[in-house]
Amino acid sequence: MKPAVIKRLRDALQACNHIATFTRAQTLDDYLADVMLRSAVERQIAVVGEALHQARHLDPSLADQVPRLHQSIAMRHRIIHGDTEIDDELVWMTSQIRIPQLRDQLARLLNDAPPGDTTTAS
Repeated sequence: MKPAVIKRLRDALQACNHIATFTRAQTLDDYLADVMLRSAVERQIAVVGEALHQARHLDPSLADQVPRLHQSIAMRHRIIHGDTEIDDELVWMTSQIRIPQLRDQLARLLNDAPPGDTTTAS
């Protein structure tokens, strides 16, 4: 796997980890009542989608390795371009169901990747 792809996958994994931290011990009602929490989760979902979009561009075979990759990217587009039409309950469900699944998939992919410093890869 190319170092630039590994970097993007690490970025996506880090954003998934942030979402898990932000939503730990929170409920849907907490989420709906807290604009800062909603904003933080939406931002990290956008980071996930953008990182996966860039990784897929660099390595189209990722679509076969990451189930629902296209949906993750589409969620980013929905959040970034549809501010007035964001479905808070859908975002919450994504953060609680899809993001943990994606987090596990990315961790497995990265565990299989060769070691090396990719912090400066482009």
